[in-house]
Amino acid sequence: MAGPGAAVAIICSPSHRMLMIKRAVREGDRWSGQIAFPGGHTEDKEKPLECAFREVKEEVGLGGSLLNYQAQLGDVSPLSTPEFLVRPFVFSIESEPKLTLNSEEVSEARWLDPDERVNVSLELPRGKVDGYTWGEWVVWGMSKRIIDEFLSEGVFLKVWPRSARS
Repeated sequence: MAGPGAAVAIICSPSHRMLMIKRAVREGDRWSGQIAFPGGHTEDKEKPLECAFREVKEEVGLGGSLLNYQAQLGDVSPLSTPEFLVRPFVFSIESEPKLTLNSEEVSEARWLDPDERVNVSLELPRGKVDGYTWGEWVVWGMSKRIIDEFLSEGVFLKVWPRSARS
């Protein structure tokens, strides 16, 4: 594949929370029912950033004018499909508006505080993996690696300066 085949959006609110979704359960969707960031496959000659804006609008109803671009993270891929690249983008938003979920793609959405995540070890059919939980929501795999990069690279400090987090 020449470039990223998909894009996701890490949307950060002023209350230091990020938007995550629970994907709708759909037959044939390998990420069905998983907790993830809004996003999806690029279409035709669409650039990854354009894809991120489009997918956020389609999945949770947030128009691009509400999103303030902050940063691009490094491309990631599912461990099962390393040739498939996903590009994460970081956005800030001025409030946590009411969301309009596309029920064919998203069953639920929540604003989650990264400081409230709990580290867990999960037993999957292919072995143990590390993840995070927020209550009954479990994040692992590619979404966990995106969160890890977002936090370790200090990108979150651009969106949430230290003085705002104290």
